[in-house]
Amino acid sequence: MEIKIDLKESELGSLYTTATQSFIHDQPDRFVPYGDSFTIDQVIEAWEKNDNLGTMVWFEDFLNMKIFEAGQKAFGKQCFVMYDESDYDYCAWIETDFQSFLKTPDEEEDNSAPSNDNNIVLVAGENTTELMMDLAKSSIAHLNPLSTVTINEELIAADIPERAVQVIYPDDTVEIFEGEGQKAIADALQIDKEAVIVECTEKVPDGSYQVEAVGYPFISEKKVKVSKGKINRKQMTEAAAELLYKSGYWGRFIELTQFDEGRLHIFIGS
Repeated sequence: MEIKIDLKESELGSLYTTATQSFIHDQPDRFVPYGDSFTIDQVIEAWEKNDNLGTMVWFEDFLNMKIFEAGQKAFGKQCFVMYDESDYDYCAWIETDFQSFLKTPDEEEDNSAPSNDNNIVLVAGENTTELMMDLAKSSIAHLNPLSTVTINEELIAADIPERAVQVIYPDDTVEIFEGEGQKAIADALQIDKEAVIVECTEKVPDGSYQVEAVGYPFISEKKVKVSKGKINRKQMTEAAAELLYKSGYWGRFIELTQFDEGRLHIFIGS
């Protein structure tokens, strides 16, 4: 049986729950093709041939996924549907650039000329590594999803600390990312004040504990102190940054903490 549904391209945006710039090239082992019509290597190949990273979207159920997939293909867009083994949800990679994906077709028509109104510029300090710049760009992009983040490769800021990154926002305010890898992630890590982060869901004996990120096979070297049921926020941030750095996951929100098998288990979201 075949069902026909009339949808505008802009209406496809109501079918997914989460969207982000694609990171499948960084975590290919996390995803499994839905069906046998393609492989993850073919998704990576499509990404490599694309003129941008593409966009990844997640779905709440099978029906929304199928309608979205059919809609993308009807509009002539590449669409690869997969399982995300970190949460067992359906997701898809599409060829559309993430920034363009956030706009409706009407907005794209009205803004055919590129605009720099929401452009965030990154400038390297002396001896800042490429890895540090990529981490800063990823962090800033995910914290500012409606902005374009670009690296000014022609400038090196002499007035910022060595091995740091200067972030210039559209309103000309400036932020500094200092240090390598884990420090950059820790600077960008957000702890939801409403999340259970300073109090665990279970009673935790006083002591210092390693941390494990749910869904990833890593345990932190950094230990986090718990006293009278309260978690040391600074130590937890550092431990979470260590796990994010090891896993390559781009999430920046600690949403929940649980205690099990002598360790603190954290749920990190985007």
